[in-house]
Amino acid sequence: MIFSPASPKLTILLTSVLLNGCYTLTQGFEQARLFARRVPLESVLKDAAQKPERIEKLKLVPEVLQFAESKLGLTPGSSYKHYISLDRPVLSYVVQAADKRKLKLKTWWFPVVGAQPYLGYFDKTKAAHFQKTLVAEGYDTVIGGVQAFSLLGYFPDPIYSSMVDGNTRFEFVELLFHETLHRTVYVPNAYTFNENLADFVARNATALFLRQNPGGDAEAERYLALEAKLSEARQEFRGFLKIARSELEAFYARPDVEGLSEEKFIDLRKAKFAELSHQFQQRAGEKIKGTQYGTFFQPERFNNATFLAASVYESRQEPFEQLLERIGSDLAKFTQVIRTCVADAKESEAKVWDSVMQCKG
Repeated sequence: MIFSPASPKLTILLTSVLLNGCYTLTQGFEQARLFARRVPLESVLKDAAQKPERIEKLKLVPEVLQFAESKLGLTPGSSYKHYISLDRPVLSYVVQAADKRKLKLKTWWFPVVGAQPYLGYFDKTKAAHFQKTLVAEGYDTVIGGVQAFSLLGYFPDPIYSSMVDGNTRFEFVELLFHETLHRTVYVPNAYTFNENLADFVARNATALFLRQNPGGDAEAERYLALEAKLSEARQEFRGFLKIARSELEAFYARPDVEGLSEEKFIDLRKAKFAELSHQFQQRAGEKIKGTQYGTFFQPERFNNATFLAASVYESRQEPFEQLLERIGSDLAKFTQVIRTCVADAKESEAKVWDSVMQCKG
């Protein structure tokens, strides 16, 4: 079935459903228009005009989805059977905001998915305009492009060209696992849990997929080597996030800081950011060199919004690592155990994390 943007009921439903924990979108009409442009994946694979590297990645989709379902207990359903070509390198532009004087993300509440810490736009100009509005209201902000989002099982997810063209073959595989996890396990109002879980499962699933499908592939070897380096850098980064959070909370709570004018506050905060950047470089050193973490704490690009945005994805992986170890490093069992353990923990995100940490398998 091809969805038509002329259907008002569909548009209303999409507007609610698309405001989800992976990539918050506000433009249901635009999404419906994208759906109307879907092409069956089989047709794309037979299209001689497609780039060979794109075809090479798309050929992996059935194998990855079969692996996700049979080996990991994920539920892709009828997703990823259609392809949508975009006229831009990203699917949407996401804007996040945070208070300047405390570590608190601004959130927006929507039906079905609850509170979310970002809004997204298909149009970059509209995203930039919204960002300027938030800046004028006194918020720290960050804007970035995203490659995909999950419809959480309400509709079949398509493959977007941004997912394919913006990644190596096995980064694309990791992204498929990430989004399929969201279709399998999603807890409303628990965005940090949802994103950390998807990140954790996707990385481990990709490594398992490569180990169980050996082929002497040089690109696969590069992916695993890079992931090994990133794993070390990620550990350093997560550790420093905790240190930085503690120092920033203490900084913002200082009586002499609370009473400062905006101009003096910003100057003093810049100095604090520079201090954190130096600490991070001294602590992490060569472990983060050449990774995306190497420049994260640079003062010119660092504010409360960038710090908290990173925390959504990176802050809590240890509870998952510990649970996976408790159940014998069985990733398929891990997915099922997680679903069971968090099924009734919906009062708050803190309750969700408590359930994970108390989970015995």
